[in-house]
Amino acid sequence: MLTAARGITLNHPKHLIPHSLYIAANDHESFDLSIFFDQAADFISQILTQTNIMVHCLAGVSRSVSLVIAYFIK
Repeated sequence: MLTAARGITLNHPKHLIPHSLYIAANDHESFDLSIFFDQAADFISQILTQTNIMVHCLAGVSRSVSLVIAYFIK
């Protein structure tokens, strides 16, 4: 699971979702999410060799989509 949000608490049991990456990203147009593109793309690529992945943020509009697009581009 890749989470791109700031200020949320992830309460999932680690044994159910052993692979996770948390990116503390603000949902604001001035936040530079691009500094996380390589890290997120590499994480997505690594996890997809083993299982499926869920990429999410709070709104599901820009942060999570941007990270998935960065993965596809890379």
